[in-house]
Amino acid sequence: MQCTWTSTTNVLRRQPWRLCSTQIRILTQCRNLSWTRWTSGAASSSGKRDLSSVANAFLANAIRDTSVPPSLFTVPEDLSQGEEAAKDRSLNHDSPSPAKISRIAAQAVRVACQGPSSREAFLIVKSLRKSAGYYGKPQEPGSRFPKNIPIDFGMAVSPRLATHSLLHGLVRRGMTKEAGDIARRIVLHQPEMRLSCRTLRAISTALCQTDALALRDQNFRSKAQKAKSYFGGYLARPTAITESKVKLPCTRVAMQLFFAAKQYRKHRAKQMFQQLIDACLLQGEILIVSFLLAFLVKQWQARFLLTDKTDDYPSTSADRNVSHAPASNFTLKPEFLSSTLSYIIPIISGDILPNPQAIRPSHEEAVQSLAILAGMLHEGTLRHNHIDGLVKTLVLFDPSASVVVWTLRKGKKEKWERRRAREYFDEVLDDLFDQVTGNFYGMPKGKSTYWANVETFNSLLNYSFRRKKSPAMAEKVVKHMRRVGGNLAPNITTYNIALKASTVLRRYDITRRVIETLRERPENAGHAIMYTPSEQPRQVCDRKLQKESTVAHASESSLAASDRMVPQQIATTELLPAALKSPTNPFVPEEIMERLSPAVQRIFLEEFDLETLSSTKRPLPADGDTLASYINYLTVSGRPEAAVELVLTLVPELKDASYPPGTPDSLRLGRGKRAFNRRSAILRAVGLGALFFSAALNALVKAGKTGLAERAWRLAKTAEGCSWNPTYRVRPWILPCAVYTLMMKLYAAEARKAYRSIQDPSAAATRGRSDRALVGWGILAFLRHRSTRQSANLLEISRDMGAYILRSRKLSEAAYRAQLSSYLEAGGAMPDRRTVQLPVADERFYNAALDLFGRVPGSYLPTRKRASPRRLRRLERRQLDYFMQRGSVRFPQDSRLISLLRAMREVGYEIPVAYRHMLVGVDLPPPTRPASHSRRKGYASRIGLARSTRLYTIKERGLPVQNAYKLGRPRAS
Repeated sequence: MQCTWTSTTNVLRRQPWRLCSTQIRILTQCRNLSWTRWTSGAASSSGKRDLSSVANAFLANAIRDTSVPPSLFTVPEDLSQGEEAAKDRSLNHDSPSPAKISRIAAQAVRVACQGPSSREAFLIVKSLRKSAGYYGKPQEPGSRFPKNIPIDFGMAVSPRLATHSLLHGLVRRGMTKEAGDIARRIVLHQPEMRLSCRTLRAISTALCQTDALALRDQNFRSKAQKAKSYFGGYLARPTAITESKVKLPCTRVAMQLFFAAKQYRKHRAKQMFQQLIDACLLQGEILIVSFLLAFLVKQWQARFLLTDKTDDYPSTSADRNVSHAPASNFTLKPEFLSSTLSYIIPIISGDILPNPQAIRPSHEEAVQSLAILAGMLHEGTLRHNHIDGLVKTLVLFDPSASVVVWTLRKGKKEKWERRRAREYFDEVLDDLFDQVTGNFYGMPKGKSTYWANVETFNSLLNYSFRRKKSPAMAEKVVKHMRRVGGNLAPNITTYNIALKASTVLRRYDITRRVIETLRERPENAGHAIMYTPSEQPRQVCDRKLQKESTVAHASESSLAASDRMVPQQIATTELLPAALKSPTNPFVPEEIMERLSPAVQRIFLEEFDLETLSSTKRPLPADGDTLASYINYLTVSGRPEAAVELVLTLVPELKDASYPPGTPDSLRLGRGKRAFNRRSAILRAVGLGALFFSAALNALVKAGKTGLAERAWRLAKTAEGCSWNPTYRVRPWILPCAVYTLMMKLYAAEARKAYRSIQDPSAAATRGRSDRALVGWGILAFLRHRSTRQSANLLEISRDMGAYILRSRKLSEAAYRAQLSSYLEAGGAMPDRRTVQLPVADERFYNAALDLFGRVPGSYLPTRKRASPRRLRRLERRQLDYFMQRGSVRFPQDSRLISLLRAMREVGYEIPVAYRHMLVGVDLPPPTRPASHSRRKGYASRIGLARSTRLYTIKERGLPVQNAYKLGRPRAS
């Protein structure tokens, strides 16, 4: 209930008076101010104006040091009694009631809090409490009112309204911590004084906002982040989980207030709990948030069990007198779990946090918090309609991570054990799979409503394919979804997962069945999934593309719906991989099947009922994920030329060469036509998105189309910047680091063809062979070399374009990180992480860059990839000794390679052994990122011979097989 404030300033202005010397002496001696003394003193003082009421005298003393503008409030007539106040209180029936005195005292407290000091407000509240305690019980003969209390009200006046005024006044003054401490003491030690839920929420909001405002200071946030980093070592002890607490004081008081209200069954609103979770996430206390969610779930479970047990028994009068909190307060809302996962996921994956001003917890804390939530799922305390985000996070957890977490031993309470996070998550998911694929899972008796949703089943389908690599488990999930039907029927996401996962596992029978099902749907009549590659695919070459007509372009309406653009269909036969031609085995030839491991053989031997992927009544409109998965299928199945043909049909403008301005070919094309082609290509590219360009560039690189790949790369970078422009009305997207890795590998492959030289495109055009200009790539780098009269060989052109990719990735990461941070600080929602992923360099990117820049003539680098690490370490010691003696090195230093190695060192990666001698005499700055940014294993791995020139990488996709040259290689007899 909100306090009804009344102004008392007009009370002081209505009848001015002067205090007599006796009254002033009493006040200065801090004696108690009684009603009878004030009335008798006012009656006996001759020549003085009578006090209007005892309440006025009380207010005059309470707010004597305040200066508040007067208000239009008028004193009621029943408060102005004059000389009647001198009569005995027991005989005076017109004296102010306790309720009126309580309202006036609350107004006095409010006015006192607005002054320079709040001391008078505390005195009034203290006097009210003591008066209520003294006069509220039978008085013993000879007892007196305590002398150290400033005001004696002479009756029991409830201090509840004045206490609420004091709490709100302290909050307005900015004394949030003091208000929280007072509220917590009242809830714990004075439960009879019922604090309103609105007051508790106001105090909790002020406490959480105080620390949030403090974190906006960069210096304070850096200090808090440094203090937070010391907590990582505590996770090595199981008792540290119970010893963790919030570091900032105001949020800690808010949490204590919340649990104090819980102990005495105070009403806790949903907003109060959400504010507490947000404050803890802002301070990086991810473990505290996990414990809060576990506490809330336990409360809901206890309430649910108590309701079931008490329904079978008749209610008694004692049961009716017990106050219970509403059951809705103990329900775990989906937004509580989703907000927690929104912080756990970027910490594990290394992305930016939803709030850039938040303190970033350590990787171990995030994984431990995820383990706590997984334990709640394992125990069955989470409702199945809330677990879709949690299950997806557990499925996508890095399988190569070796983080160890603390978990409760199953079946034994308070028994903690250390386990690998990935193994524990697999156990939780396996148990959940057995539950949800049964007839009844986690449901109360007598109820037949399924609690799980379709997103949970899609996550389990992805888990069956990608993690367990079991088509039989995936078949169970799809069959169960079709059997239940309704909202659990397979949707387009289900078919996208099956299409993508079966392509990775080389189960092309499942892939073809998914494609056929989507082609049968009438809503996909205009989508690229209807494209069928030709039986004898044309060899897509630059010369032929130059001769093809590029006049036909899409209309403006088709450009707006770029994700629905469909190439022209070609009535040909379906593509068949070479592995499907074996008569005895439909997937893999027998001579290869015998050499595979049992885990890989199970992928091809397990049966999958293709009828489970037949069409359903639910609409299945194909989207951008379907298009990207289809392009990847064409590329992986051995037909990258067909994928290139599909890409060129979707974006026909790529057939035109993007000549630099001023060349003869650019002048030959009309300016209007080139401008129209560019605008239409950008409109198409902006709508296609990052997933399409990732798949398209992969197909172009695998097909060896360097010129096409370079033009597609330039178009993708232009469309990437335009997607953040609100005029295009599309969701913004960012090219991932995998795209930069593809381009770096492409130029590294071209650098190995150093015996070739790039022909002059202008000379080729003058000789009557204009198509030779389209064969070349790196035209901008070639023109730069020609302007400086340097030799333009293939190696230098490749290195120049690789340097451009390095610079583009670094600038894009910094620019989009700042843009995304400003967007989130302005209150924007976190975009989809699949399309908005910062291009943070990983091991594969640096390995591709080392392949391009690592070969420096005369730098003593090994000529073979399998060089001995012992020889390389000996080379490093020799170079170090030579530098210590003469102060110089004996080999030429490449500035690009040194910059690349410095960048690797800066982000926390270890320099490979083959390049450590290159850093002798180079000043290396300390890493700006923690060492956990690089991949770590739980055991010491042997330094392999093939990894002396590369960073250690783990195969995360595809079949768990060895390299192709090792598979089935005959041994020497």
